[in-house]
Amino acid sequence: ENVSKALRPGNSDVCGCILAHNMGLGKSLQVISLLHVLLVHDKLVTKIKTEDETMEERRIVNRVLLLVPVNTVANWNEEFTKWTEMDDLRFPRIDFHCINSGDAGSRQQYWDRWSRRGGVLIVSFELFARMYRDDKTPTKKAPTTPDVMVIDEAHLVFSGQST
Repeated sequence: ENVSKALRPGNSDVCGCILAHNMGLGKSLQVISLLHVLLVHDKLVTKIKTEDETMEERRIVNRVLLLVPVNTVANWNEEFTKWTEMDDLRFPRIDFHCINSGDAGSRQQYWDRWSRRGGVLIVSFELFARMYRDDKTPTKKAPTTPDVMVIDEAHLVFSGQST
């Protein structure tokens, strides 16, 4: 319930966190577990008024952008596959996609799908920067913002070692 209250729209007290430690201690699994709860828990919804004046329930967290170093995109894909695609009806699946190559048109399709349907979109720092700079890319055409952003190895982004 505390997470639900903290994630309510307009709560400016929630800014983010840093999860850091040595390799192999389960940070990826912790992130995936948290994102799974945020994306599927039945208490994490809010009521909004639609254009036709009816009330509709919407997820508080619907879109997650996971920015990662290019050499970890495949690993994140494998981890999401391992931990979220179980054949167990007690655990709802979450939609996730990786954009790690392709032309601007195929990247646009992934971006549009994520914008409409939500889920987790995994993109390398470099590709995201290239997409942002390219006029034909989704980040310029559709200013969809994530509800949650996770940056793996964030020190690389802020140290100038990444594009």
